[in-house]
Amino acid sequence: MARESVTLDVPPGVYEFAAVLEIGGAPVGGRRKFHVSAAPAAVSNCTVTVLGLGNTAEEWLRSHGVACRPWSDTGSEAPEVVLVGDLSTTGAVAEGVGAA
Repeated sequence: MARESVTLDVPPGVYEFAAVLEIGGAPVGGRRKFHVSAAPAAVSNCTVTVLGLGNTAEEWLRSHGVACRPWSDTGSEAPEVVLVGDLSTTGAVAEGVGAA
């Protein structure tokens, strides 16, 4: 099975991929529509609270301009975004976080 990657430098919109074989057979995919989205805007001065995300996810967030602060069971008076990953690695469930 041949695999090939193509990078498109096109504006956002709906496009159609049409597979054609020059010799023998018929392409399995035929024609497929796909969407190209605009690049996301850069985030600035954004902080999220994290629990159980892991270092790789936190590094990725930081590299995209998002500051991460660890979960605190004392809570926060200000509205906040909380990103939750694998709670089994945190012991949070045993402490009552996420319990029904």
